[in-house]
Amino acid sequence: MRIWADWTQNTEACFIAGLLILGLGLVPLASGLYGYYVTVPEIERSQETINEAAEEFGLEDIPGISADGHLALLFTMMILAGVSLIVIGAALLSIALSRKKRCVEKRP
Repeated sequence: MRIWADWTQNTEACFIAGLLILGLGLVPLASGLYGYYVTVPEIERSQETINEAAEEFGLEDIPGISADGHLALLFTMMILAGVSLIVIGAALLSIALSRKKRCVEKRP
């Protein structure tokens, strides 16, 4: 009986860890998607407006303002980190649920 109790605790820990990691993965995924599809286009639109205004004043290039894609790369990395965490959390949840299912099937 003691072995079964220890095994149940490990299953519960796996289930809780899976839920935690799944929840933690949603945050960078949501913020990365929002940043990539909302923030980056707004920044590019603002930069185009600044460049047009600079051309009106006869300036060709404004130092310090560039769209080299570092922000888009950051949001892409956040999306990848979020997806990875969600996959790991889902795997832990499926392991915990399959253990619980086996535990229920073994009971008389």
